Amino acid sequence: MTSPQDVRQFIGRTAVDSEGSKVGKIGQVYLDEQAGVPLWVTVATGMFGTRQSFAPLYDAQVSGDEVTLAVSKEQIKDAPNVDDDGRIDAGEQEALYRHYAGHLGEQQTGYGPGGRPTHRAGTPPDL
Repeated sequence: MTSPQDVRQFIGRTAVDSEGSKVGKIGQVYLDEQAGVPLWVTVATGMFGTRQSFAPLYDAQVSGDEVTLAVSKEQIKDAPNVDDDGRIDAGEQEALYRHYAGHLGEQQTGYGPGGRPTHRAGTPPDL
């Protein structure tokens, strides 16, 4: 299970894309509901950082104050709109996986590991 310290390592850091370009600040971390593994982050994008775009943590690297994501800045900015409301439902997660297809590794299909939905760290999963 991921501890609060593991989740906090991402919040507030600068997200950098796979080519080294700054994307924005990480706002939230979304976890697999059963395993507690961080799967997604929200990144402030758009004019003045007013849009929260979801980006996968698959293959991310933490270095200093930066988190290098395995996807491009354009992919993050073009990600489907998903409400940052505490939970990514099955349809939203499927849209995100389709959008990032080919960049999430062979194991990343559907939802969280085992087909489970995800929720924002600090919010209880639906039971």
